[in-house]
Amino acid sequence: LVYRGDLIASIEPERRDGSVFVTIEPSSTEARGPWELALFSAAGESSRAKIWVDDLPQSTSKDAVFRAPVAVWGSLESGTQVDLHSFEATEGETRIFDVQAKELGSKANATIAILDAQGRTVASNAVNNVN
Repeated sequence: LVYRGDLIASIEPERRDGSVFVTIEPSSTEARGPWELALFSAAGESSRAKIWVDDLPQSTSKDAVFRAPVAVWGSLESGTQVDLHSFEATEGETRIFDVQAKELGSKANATIAILDAQGRTVASNAVNNVN
């Protein structure tokens, strides 16, 4: 069920662990931002999940070295979890790091820290549920 917009969705076969992956492709004219998504089956409607639609390349990999622009996705399993992601940059380039937790309904208080190649903190910002 789509609560707004025009999209193409495909559902992969159920995996051994019972999970199901859904691939969603919005039209090129659809607005970026949060959407609500629910699935229907013979058992009824699922609870609604918030998803984020944008026009950036997407990644969930923690092993890749990212090249801008890219949207990196993750999930928190505990309040003390730390995720490290690598990216290439050249001196003088501008990078924007934006946590979308609040927009997706999360209560996470995230901190972004930028480290150099030696692991030293170059910049850090407490996000605290704001953009």
